[in-house]
Amino acid sequence: MSSAKSSRRLIRLVGVATAGCLVGIGGTVLCTLSPQQAAQERAVPVLPIPTAVVVRQELADKTEVQCSFSSTVVEALAPVSAGKFRSRVVTALKVAAGDALNSGTVVGSVSGRPLIAFTTTLPFYRDLKVGDRGADVKALESGLVAAKRLAKADSVFGADTLGALRGIYRSAGLGSPEKFVLDAAWGVPKGSRVAQVLVSVGDVVGKDTALVSAASGAGDWACELFGVSQVNVGDVLEAKVDGESMKANVVGLSADGETGVVTAKVSLPTAEAGENEAAVIVVGEVSDGPVLTVPAGAVFSAPDGGFEVRVVVADQSTSVKVTVGVAAGGWVEITGDQVSEGDSVALRGGG
Repeated sequence: MSSAKSSRRLIRLVGVATAGCLVGIGGTVLCTLSPQQAAQERAVPVLPIPTAVVVRQELADKTEVQCSFSSTVVEALAPVSAGKFRSRVVTALKVAAGDALNSGTVVGSVSGRPLIAFTTTLPFYRDLKVGDRGADVKALESGLVAAKRLAKADSVFGADTLGALRGIYRSAGLGSPEKFVLDAAWGVPKGSRVAQVLVSVGDVVGKDTALVSAASGAGDWACELFGVSQVNVGDVLEAKVDGESMKANVVGLSADGETGVVTAKVSLPTAEAGENEAAVIVVGEVSDGPVLTVPAGAVFSAPDGGFEVRVVVADQSTSVKVTVGVAAGGWVEITGDQVSEGDSVALRGGG
């Protein structure tokens, strides 16, 4: 009897053990991946196609061109009428390098004959007396106005003009002239400073000897326009001087015969031009109003030698032939019958 019970107990234990083994096996089976699942996990993941959106916008191909400053340099020559003899001697020098030159600045004298600076936009070319008229008279008067010696410039050398001129001479202790004498005056651009004193007191000089040179802050900026031809004299360009936006007037163009590089001379409204960093913004191609555009990386070469974009819908791309136009700022103008604003297009490297 006890033997039978023992046998039944053994059977039950074996049964329980078997059941537990099956559960364990079942659990193991449930937790182990199938060969197909394991292969899928080992496979390289399929990433979505990188895309961009077709945008409608205006494009303008703008190039920032660095410019270098070139001062207007003028020289003061020894007065022709100085002294009674052929030899002329520098008897005084009143300026030094860096000095500002304004109307009425006494530069120096040769054999006792003074040389006085006058700011002017037109070079002087004749002596002037009461009753004379012309652009050179107005240029002289403008200098006298700048020196606060004259109320207005009217292009007529009148008693008021002569009085203003005499006031400058008297303040310098040089007497009272009866007229404006050409070789006793040095015309300099507004904003000029002495660049270099070229002689010393006691030097013997001739009529062509330069006494002093001056550099003007009103010179031109030279900007080399590599590959740019859509610029003409008289154009007004966007410009930046030390980060400040302003306008630049194109006053001249020249081309290097060997390299073909075009250099534009521009004027900028800044007083300390020679000490600044400047650049002009040159606009090349411009789109005809708002156009369809894509990033440059979305344009592919087509088998026929043209161009295409790949329109993406539900992770599937379709090649669409397009014509490209203006390129600017990393965007390219496209036209095509099968592409529209808002479409997703594939980027190179993504399908």
